[in-house]
Amino acid sequence: MKIKSYFADSVQAAMEKARAELGAEAMLVHSKNTDAELRHLGAYEVVFGVSAHPTGVAAPKAAPEGATNERGDALLEEMAELRRQIEGVKRSVSRQSAHLRLAGLERWPELEKLYEQLLAADFSSETAQDLVQAARRSTDGDPRSPRASAAAVEAAVSAEIERRLLLAPEIGEREPARKVALFAGPPGCGKTSLLVKVAVAHGVKRGIPVQILSTDTLRVGAVEQLSAYARILGAGFQAVHTVAALARALEEHRAKKLVLIDTPGYAANEMEDAQELAGFVSRERRIEVHLLLPAFLRQSVLARTAERFQIVAPAKLAFTHFDEAGSPGAVLDQALRSGLPVSFLSSGQKIPEDIAEASKAALLEGLWEPAEAAAVSAA
Repeated sequence: MKIKSYFADSVQAAMEKARAELGAEAMLVHSKNTDAELRHLGAYEVVFGVSAHPTGVAAPKAAPEGATNERGDALLEEMAELRRQIEGVKRSVSRQSAHLRLAGLERWPELEKLYEQLLAADFSSETAQDLVQAARRSTDGDPRSPRASAAAVEAAVSAEIERRLLLAPEIGEREPARKVALFAGPPGCGKTSLLVKVAVAHGVKRGIPVQILSTDTLRVGAVEQLSAYARILGAGFQAVHTVAALARALEEHRAKKLVLIDTPGYAANEMEDAQELAGFVSRERRIEVHLLLPAFLRQSVLARTAERFQIVAPAKLAFTHFDEAGSPGAVLDQALRSGLPVSFLSSGQKIPEDIAEASKAALLEGLWEPAEAAAVSAA
């Protein structure tokens, strides 16, 4: 029997990949959460086995009674081969984590443990290693140092994250006299809700005239919903069906001090539809693009989503559904790796209460809670 591991963000997706490659005769050996060292490949690992005999070969006729031992020997040999291949997978996993041992961290259990905690919090392995190495340097690089306790290295990692985090909780610093912001992101990320919250907090409450423009004219009810919000707020509203119409609307409303632009939610297979808008934004330097990402997504999915939206050249990140994030690790990882400042954190549906200007305290809150909970449980 030949075996192979498949990784995906759901067991079903991994099984579909396996059966697509190995065929319907493939047998599920086991499934589990992906080990920390391989988590960048997907959240779940399924191991499938398939007979070494080619498909389509007729099943052998019943063996005579004297051949029973031969069948038993063949089965034992097949099981032995399966065990050997499983050991090969284990060795491969071990090699994946060798970079830590090569870095000398096997002599520093506090840092090894911290690395595992960061992976469990859904940081990528690259960011986790980078942060741990930074903590190592900041604690004198000596595991015998009194500064190298578990609490000390944890504090060192937190300090390093805070140092790298960029914040810009405002709209349109490019043109302080007139602020124009465009909100982009995947379907269901909460763009419309966040836009309205920004309109209230940064426009209505400050006595600044607000104009809302919507390019989301295909989704059923999108224009009507945003138009209703605008009427309640006393803000201007206009739906625009083309990029040319958007350009004209920006010129028409140039006297408005705050212009907020809603866009459709583009799924992975719809990014071609965003190219015209992306081209316009790249030419229209007055527009500040905020990329909205749901905070509950796993790090790998969050990274892929952000990569898709690079075509609109985001200037800032905003995280929605922040109250639904199981751990801040994925959000922090994306903020650190992108190098973009974070503008807003949105939670819930209340307008305008459920929006906050991004802060380092809010982004790091709860980072070490899983580890602390585990320690209490162990005690």
